[in-house]
Amino acid sequence: MRDDTIAIEVSPGETRAALIGNDQRLIEFHIDRMGRQSLIDGVYLGRVRHIEAAHAGAFVEISGGVTGFLSQSKGLTQGQTIVVQVIRDASRDKGPALTRRPVIRGRYLTISPSGKDLSFARELGAGREKARLEEFAPKTLREGFAVSIRPAAAFADNDALLAESERLYAAWDDIREVAGAASAPALLAQPPNVIVRLLRDRATNGEIIIDDRETFRETLMVVQDYMPDMYGLVRRHESSEPIFDAIGIADEVDTLPDRTTPIPRGGQLTIDALEALTAIDVDRSSASGGGSREDAILSFNIGAVKEAARQVRLRNIAGLIVIDLISMRHKAKKDVLFQAAKKAFRADPNPSDVLGLTTAGLLESTRRRAGAPLAAWLNIPSPAFRIALHEGGSSALTVDAASEIIAQMEGPLRPALDAVNRKLGRNLTLRSDPTRTGFDVHHQ
Repeated sequence: MRDDTIAIEVSPGETRAALIGNDQRLIEFHIDRMGRQSLIDGVYLGRVRHIEAAHAGAFVEISGGVTGFLSQSKGLTQGQTIVVQVIRDASRDKGPALTRRPVIRGRYLTISPSGKDLSFARELGAGREKARLEEFAPKTLREGFAVSIRPAAAFADNDALLAESERLYAAWDDIREVAGAASAPALLAQPPNVIVRLLRDRATNGEIIIDDRETFRETLMVVQDYMPDMYGLVRRHESSEPIFDAIGIADEVDTLPDRTTPIPRGGQLTIDALEALTAIDVDRSSASGGGSREDAILSFNIGAVKEAARQVRLRNIAGLIVIDLISMRHKAKKDVLFQAAKKAFRADPNPSDVLGLTTAGLLESTRRRAGAPLAAWLNIPSPAFRIALHEGGSSALTVDAASEIIAQMEGPLRPALDAVNRKLGRNLTLRSDPTRTGFDVHHQ
């Protein structure tokens, strides 16, 4: 198991969370923003609004103004109330994706009320810990439920596993009880926030560093109650230096919206999100390698594929992905590259599939969609609040921004604006500029 670091930066209206590898490079980057929190894993009592016969699906209202799509409509009727869970956030013009087979997730295991088997995560391998879990895990089973043992179970003792299973069963019992008394549409189980989601779903025993006092205390309580293996790993970032600067990832975070990104040993990737697919062009540039020309190209292509897989996960790119690699002639070396590509994409917890390598050097893969790509979050203006707090100082601060950005700050993001003003001890001056597309924060 890895000891990746999780760094949490909290500012009014926004939480940013980074998963950082041993090499101090980003693996994942997540944003929760006021009014745009993820709905994934939320459980709802929904009402069927429309049966889509052409796609054998149904549109289900899960809350006021939010309608998701259920891909299986067999046996459903319009107006029927059903319990559903969000499995994918809305993106572009598509609403959230739903399932009628909820999975209640903990850090160490999951339960599903629509199954009866016991399974183990592939990452657990076949060693002593796996043997221990195989012996104990049947004690977590309840009749009529499926249980899946997650990778982080390797960090937990048997008492923690049993306690979590009992908590998850109790959570499902509560969902059923609330559903029986509720009127659709209704929320039955709150989706977790970005911090809980990362701590729950990433099998790391590395540090969790948080820069906000209240969030630190809340996280410590959650960890103490539900994730005991992580209790000694949570610490507060006390320095006045911004947390991402202190950890050394600020520059990489700043380049996340960029179209191009370097390959560690030379060359670069150019990433273009097109209507039907994401195209990643590989430019060898000044990169060089030893050995024969074909060996050098193979080595470079493997490095490019590894970086492409990292960027796909980091930017939350989904759908069809086409990587234009440097062409190679020998089939044996193409086979080596193909296996390296499968290994690189396999590290991603979000399911992906490497389809193949064409004679022209195009590597095709697909990745399951799980919400909006990171670019959609990075292009939203609330980072102006974070920048204003970092600027600080005693003189007045002004935000010059596009009209729609100011409208958001004064409208849906007003609570965050008020929090910034309180922290600064004075009010930000907001000035609308219709000629701008972004924003600028500066002292008057």
